[in-house]
Amino acid sequence: MLERNWDALKRPLLILNHLRQGPADKQTLIQAVRYQMQDAYLETGDKAQSRTFERDLENARLRLQATIEWQPRLRQYVLHDPGPFVQTDLSPEGLAGLAFLKDSFTTSEEIQRVIRPLLNWVEGAIPPEQMRQMTHQHAPIHLNLQRISEGEIHPQVWRKVIYAIKQRRIISFNYASPFHEKSEARRHTVEPYEHYFRGGHFYLKAYCLRWVAPNGYEDGRFWANPYRLDYILPEDLELLGTFAARQQPRPSQQIRYKLSPRIVRGGISRYFIDMVVGDPDESGWVEVIAQTDNEFEAFRTLLGYADQCVVLEPPSLVERMKQVAKSFRDFYDSENSEPLPVNKTE
Repeated sequence: MLERNWDALKRPLLILNHLRQGPADKQTLIQAVRYQMQDAYLETGDKAQSRTFERDLENARLRLQATIEWQPRLRQYVLHDPGPFVQTDLSPEGLAGLAFLKDSFTTSEEIQRVIRPLLNWVEGAIPPEQMRQMTHQHAPIHLNLQRISEGEIHPQVWRKVIYAIKQRRIISFNYASPFHEKSEARRHTVEPYEHYFRGGHFYLKAYCLRWVAPNGYEDGRFWANPYRLDYILPEDLELLGTFAARQQPRPSQQIRYKLSPRIVRGGISRYFIDMVVGDPDESGWVEVIAQTDNEFEAFRTLLGYADQCVVLEPPSLVERMKQVAKSFRDFYDSENSEPLPVNKTE
């Protein structure tokens, strides 16, 4: 009797476990249970098997307090609430980590598509009370987030930039790029769209409405290279009016490069969109064709391969590589030589 009672509870638990992955029909759920319990649903005839399955659904609803709905349009069962018996309390550190993920990946639609299913699953696995507690986790997460960055982001910069992204507010700031003297900060007025973490730093993706150099030269109306948050000066950082989101450009520039056998043996990283990886040539080098919407980011990525990568196109990217190669050669050939700047406009 004890064995039978346990089986009567184990089957509903396995059904809930499978439904937490997404909607499923009766046959899929039966097969999922039988994968874990080989002696489940061995009744002779479909009607007897269906009666056992319906009892298991009833046990899941009544004994385990789960909310399961049959949706005729999908012809599948949908789990709305797994109930208290299959939920797990997170530790305070785990709850803070979940709050960090929710608060950090809400500004990028592309990142949301990737991480949202994970967050939905985790949120469904923790009790509602912990979800309510998590609303109080946002402030300290904002304050501590920049610690994983190698740069020093001023708290005022962080708060205003994140607020501007979420509220669709234009911002204006002085930007101290290392390609210019610190006293020659450029004034940028931008529409901020998203922030992201890469290579030890936080960046802001934005549409530049206007930038002004110290000598009075100005330009604007283009998608700017990502701004590093620790290069944005807190002084005179202004929140301006709201803006209507414009269509962000799709990757449009083709790049082509070759990777050495050493890189190929370790696996080719997919840094770019729509990558097409060719077959090794006689020397083992592999040609890659990809798309990018930011040549400067592509340049920095491919530069990380050092002499294990040869850039073939576009000509502008090849020229960047030639400049940095010449700078390295001049610097190491002569102790008195200064390395040449790669690009003075970045």
